[in-house]
Amino acid sequence: MVGDRGTHDGAAADLGITTLVLPPLRAPEEHRLQGVVDLAMPGASL
Repeated sequence: MVGDRGTHDGAAADLGITTLVLPPLRAPEEHRLQGVVDLAMPGASL
């Protein structure tokens, strides 16, 4: 589970689901989810 709000997505962690909670985006140009994709599937892009 990947989310950006601990208040909403943190419940997944409480249930035992592996969870990565990212800080909310400040600007759409940040493309921070690409970092998660790089970890899971090196060389892939969004």
